Amino acid sequence: MHNYNIVLSLSIFLSFFICFMAFADEKTFDQRYNEVYSDKIASNVIEAERIADSLYQHAKGDLQKIKALMLLANIKHSTGDIPAALRFATRAHKIAEMDGFLEWESRAAGFLATTYRNVGLYSESKKYLKKADIINEKQRQAKGYTLTKINILQEHAFHALNDKNFRGALVFLNEAREYASQDTSSSPRGILVRATNDQLIGICYLQLDKLAAADSAFFRSLKLLGDQESNLRPYIYRGLAEVALEQDRLQAAEEYLTEAMPYVASSNREELKLLLYESYSKLYSKMNDLNRATYYKDLHAETLQNRTAVWQRVADKLLEHKELEQDNLKKEAIFVGIVLLLLAIVIGGYLVLRNRRVEKGVFTKVVATEVSQTAGRILNTETDDELHIAEETEKRLKSVLEELEDRQFYLQSDITLSKLSSVMHSNVRYVSYIFKKYRGIDFNTYLQKHRVAYIIKCLADDPSLLNCKISYLASLCGFATHGKFSIAFRSETGLLPSEYMQQLRDRQIAASSDLTGDK
Repeated sequence: MHNYNIVLSLSIFLSFFICFMAFADEKTFDQRYNEVYSDKIASNVIEAERIADSLYQHAKGDLQKIKALMLLANIKHSTGDIPAALRFATRAHKIAEMDGFLEWESRAAGFLATTYRNVGLYSESKKYLKKADIINEKQRQAKGYTLTKINILQEHAFHALNDKNFRGALVFLNEAREYASQDTSSSPRGILVRATNDQLIGICYLQLDKLAAADSAFFRSLKLLGDQESNLRPYIYRGLAEVALEQDRLQAAEEYLTEAMPYVASSNREELKLLLYESYSKLYSKMNDLNRATYYKDLHAETLQNRTAVWQRVADKLLEHKELEQDNLKKEAIFVGIVLLLLAIVIGGYLVLRNRRVEKGVFTKVVATEVSQTAGRILNTETDDELHIAEETEKRLKSVLEELEDRQFYLQSDITLSKLSSVMHSNVRYVSYIFKKYRGIDFNTYLQKHRVAYIIKCLADDPSLLNCKISYLASLCGFATHGKFSIAFRSETGLLPSEYMQQLRDRQIAASSDLTGDK
């Protein structure tokens, strides 16, 4: 009996110890998770990724796996590694969906909506946003409902901001603010969600030129963050800097931007770089420091090009995935068609055997019709060789072309359709399609027209060029040789360059004579 009591006591102790250790492990996991979420992502992204990866490797149960995957997705998103962010978030979403973790299923869908929007894939974003909203409504009584609802409303506001509908965005954000007033939690996520809402309200008021209201909203956001480190903080400082720039408080603007810049190094976030470089360029332009203004303008252009490359990779991968799905559907349709055809033949044969009075011609006609229809379906599924370009990709390429036009890319003497396609992070077929659809001409005709138009404007603006050699003028507008320039010029104007220049000289002389005669 004594031994039994010892064994029983030992069993109870071990059970308590195991339960305590499990509780301690859970507590340690959540502590490390919150540490990364609230601080490390903003202050030391390399260390944040190391800890998050360790949390995933040592996760106990699917819930911890989901949390670790979402943490990794957030880290990858913050560094601009969008494909990796999408992979981690998609895995988390699938696990949450299979296990019935509604809060995390909704949060993962919301994250995917945000990420797809960030790379310009708005239809995918809206699909996941709708999914996040539906799932979240299934857990209205759950603890995480309110914060997730605020996130969803903020994502709707982002879509309105992208459409320049700032008043519409404010409607969503004010509704989110009402939900935020119901949440008084001091968790890092709760603080961040509420602070983000005020920061977005500040952006809306800034765009609506309500500077005092914008300034107030940004300061509210900063106050809510308190000492909590976050990637949101540099966006708040940038907002305050923009308000100061609009009010010509240049010293204050520079101080705010100085506060924001260290976060570029710690997070390497492309979106943040774009915003800060744009603000710095604006600041130094107002200070008449053209060298530094140009420096940041060039940095902005380079960063935009890098981000566009990421957008293209993600868009292309998604397009490939969709095309693969479509191919599989086509193959399934062909297979079903063949099965139906064989079934029709078998049934037809059975009917012939059962009822010899059925005319053979009727059966043949039925089978022939089935064969014809099936063959038609097969042909229809296999002959769709037309160019398929995603709407998001088309919009992106059009936008990139417009930006390159502003930089007068056509003046580069070595530019070709292949090189331009590479610069635009696309292929020759897509870029040719963009030229034909939006410029109404092919690439070579476009080059010729713009180069000739450019040199004609130069000659009109700067008469001293009339004394220059034709070969020099050819090089100014991107032609490699005198001969190519002359042919192109004559094609556009009906005159050789020398004839056109002589006409301009004659007009100058005539104008001078008229002035002399007046005197």
